[in-house]
Amino acid sequence: MEGFVKFLVVAFIVYYSLKLVGRYILPFLLKIWIKRMTHKFGNMGSFEQNNQEESTTIRKEPEPKKKIIPKDQGEYIDFEEVK
Repeated sequence: MEGFVKFLVVAFIVYYSLKLVGRYILPFLLKIWIKRMTHKFGNMGSFEQNNQEESTTIRKEPEPKKKIIPKDQGEYIDFEEVK
């Protein structure tokens, strides 16, 4: 019986400590991490923009060639759907 009560007390402490961490500490740490990543990626974008030229080049990909089947190859067959 003494072991069960000790288990309940430990489980109670662990549960509420994880609840406290999840509610207050984790969001605080996530805000700090998001600010760092935003600052890091914000600096990367400005660095790349400073090194680029003012002109923009747009390249158009060539259209895929259509297959041309000669008229003497194959024939058209009209069919009816049978139910």
